[in-house]
Amino acid sequence: MYVGFTTSEAAFKKELKRLKSEDTDFLASDHAHATTHFLTSDKGNYCAIICLGPSEERTLAQVAALLAHEATHVAQRLWRHIGEHEVGDETEAYFIQLVTQCCLEQLDHFNDEFK
Repeated sequence: MYVGFTTSEAAFKKELKRLKSEDTDFLASDHAHATTHFLTSDKGNYCAIICLGPSEERTLAQVAALLAHEATHVAQRLWRHIGEHEVGDETEAYFIQLVTQCCLEQLDHFNDEFK
C-alpha cells in the first residue's frame, strides 16, 4: 500500500490525475477536518491519501490526534486488504505511529509555530 499525505486540495487533485483516479472531494464532507481516500492506481497499486483540511486555529495536539485517527483507518484497511485477521497489538501500534509521524514530519510550518 502506498500512503500519501497532503494539506493542499490542488496537490490532491494533481495526484488523482497522475494516478488516473476518479475525481473526488478533498474532504469527505463540509464538516470534516481530515479524511483518507483509498484508491487503486492505474497500475493496480493500492493507495491511501490522507487529507488534512486547513485551519489556523488547530493546536499541534489536535492535528496529531486527527492524523492518528486517519492513520488508524489506513491500518484497518491495510489489514483487510492483505487478509490479515490477527495482527499483533504492537505491530498495529507501530504502524499507526509510523504513519502519524510521517504525516507530522511533512508539516514543516508547525515546527516553528509550536516550539
